[in-house]
Amino acid sequence: MAEARIANSGIPDSDSGGPVAGPLAAAANPNVLVNTTVQVSAGNQSNVTDRNAPEPFHASAAEVMSSAGTYGDFSRYLQLFPGVVFNTDESDDVLVRGGNPIENLYLVDGIEVPNINHIATEASTGGLVSMIDTTALDNIDLRTGGYDASYEERLSSIVDIHTRETKSNQRHTEMAVGFVGAGGVTESPLAGGGSLLVSAHRSLLNLFTSDIGLDGVPIYTNGMVSAHRKVTSKDEVSVLALGGVDSINIKPQSLDWVETNTIQTQYSGWRGTMGVRWQHMFSSHNFGNLTVSDSEQHETIHQQNQFIDTNVPGEHSPLSDVLTPVYSEQTHDAMVNLKYDDYLTFGPKLTVIAGGALHSYRINYDVSQPEGQQSALNSNPKSTDAISFAPHLTRLETGGYAEGTWHLNDRWSLSGGGRTEMFQFGGHKTVTPRLNSVVVLSSHIAMHTSFGEYAQMPSFIYLTSWPQNSKLNPIRARHVIAGVDLYSGQGTKLGIEAYQKNYRDYPVSTEYPTLSLANMIDTLGQQFLWIPLISQGTGTARGIEVFGQTHVGSHILGQANIAYSRA
Repeated sequence: MAEARIANSGIPDSDSGGPVAGPLAAAANPNVLVNTTVQVSAGNQSNVTDRNAPEPFHASAAEVMSSAGTYGDFSRYLQLFPGVVFNTDESDDVLVRGGNPIENLYLVDGIEVPNINHIATEASTGGLVSMIDTTALDNIDLRTGGYDASYEERLSSIVDIHTRETKSNQRHTEMAVGFVGAGGVTESPLAGGGSLLVSAHRSLLNLFTSDIGLDGVPIYTNGMVSAHRKVTSKDEVSVLALGGVDSINIKPQSLDWVETNTIQTQYSGWRGTMGVRWQHMFSSHNFGNLTVSDSEQHETIHQQNQFIDTNVPGEHSPLSDVLTPVYSEQTHDAMVNLKYDDYLTFGPKLTVIAGGALHSYRINYDVSQPEGQQSALNSNPKSTDAISFAPHLTRLETGGYAEGTWHLNDRWSLSGGGRTEMFQFGGHKTVTPRLNSVVVLSSHIAMHTSFGEYAQMPSFIYLTSWPQNSKLNPIRARHVIAGVDLYSGQGTKLGIEAYQKNYRDYPVSTEYPTLSLANMIDTLGQQFLWIPLISQGTGTARGIEVFGQTHVGSHILGQANIAYSRA
């Protein structure tokens, strides 16, 4: 069965929060002329004549669930796209075009979720497994660069997640059991119009084993509620509640001669996001989105070393009854977001988007690193970075943006704008421009170019761990992108894209200049270490990517890509 979907005209749909379409204007006034495409079960039927920005990589929930080796986890499916790599096969870390996982922004129905993963640590958007059941989703879009000013500042990517809506008047329930656990999804219509989706999931591996190759086994439970309701002919409200609890005890086998880790870890945590999104239609050419959300995240971590040093440098003695505490952490992050976006069209030629946001961050940390850790980069065996810190603070971040898209003619569109941010922590202000262009060569072939500056503060755990770290600057990244859609249409896409990212003000170690946030990813199970940093790092990531996919019939998807990159 076919489903009508408004194509890209420069203003966002009700779910994504990103610039894809202006469906409300058409819905309110049937005389407004818009371009449309049709989405069928065989996949997206796109037309490059509707494009005005680089097209995101797209995956439906069905494609994720049927893919081999991803365990039905959409975060792992993202690793199949060009320019995306992972830290280890034990994690859901997504590293996009040379960036750290913290440089990715995750949106669920337009609401920001700081971390969507279980067994997640501070200063990362990665974890062990996703908190969101893929069966509860409709599709995912991944933007790897050139994204416009309406998105919050991130240096590497936007992951736009859309939950599914019921398309019938019947209640529907699905249950599933797999490698990552057991759970179910229920969707039902709401009286008066709208849909309600409820999902829950619980891990099962701990019932069968005490070690899945991590020297431990994760235990986790998650749940999500997503509701959409058309309140009036001009108002639509969306509600999202997402949360999960998790734990893992990691105990290396000290008598195993191939074991390289000596650190025992006890981890427990929870995280959740609640948000409401109100979309109001002012006229056939103007509508706005108001988003309010609260996100909380808490972790408790204790670590002990199974070994202590003997009198002989470089040698160790195992102690079966005595463990040396080396690290403890109780951290709580809270973030309240208030965001408004307005979308205005001036005839068929010009579209303007503008808005502002207020973020309130509440930080409550208690970290003790009594022993520190001797660095492999330091020849002095007594040198450590032992530190303890316990900041309790509230800080604000405000931002605003404006961007316009001008369709010069039927074949050429040009977008330009910028974003400004005020970071209360450190008193920093940034102004970042955006510019992109699409030239349509035929109904299936187009060229696109993008330029963008992006700025993002380091995570609060880094900013507060050492006194000098409070002086760190926002990290800057400049994107330059050029690509060609060699063919797009009839369920088939083939394209090539080249990019270059230039970083500056990157946090690097003051003691070891080769050590930076770029090569400090996720060390769960290893000894945690917080080090003095300074904003003097620079870097370049560049590459070229070829991506293609095609649908064969209604049940077979073929996808292939080849990429070269250097950072």
